[in-house]
Amino acid sequence: MEKIWVRMGGYITADAETMAEIKNGNTDALVKAIKDNGFEVDGETYIPLTNEEDVIDSFELGPITLIVK
Repeated sequence: MEKIWVRMGGYITADAETMAEIKNGNTDALVKAIKDNGFEVDGETYIPLTNEEDVIDSFELGPITLIVK
């Protein structure tokens, strides 16, 4: 089994109180918001692939909604 690091841009939806908690670093609030409302992948997403020229490949992805169970 292999794994690769991926950075995904996207949106999290939550009420104002939960959003304030997320912005203050509350990871429990972040996880709850994703579980309740999903994560909408939409924006710059990339996997750093180093080739002979040290180029980082990126691509646009979205919109896709991921649901955490």
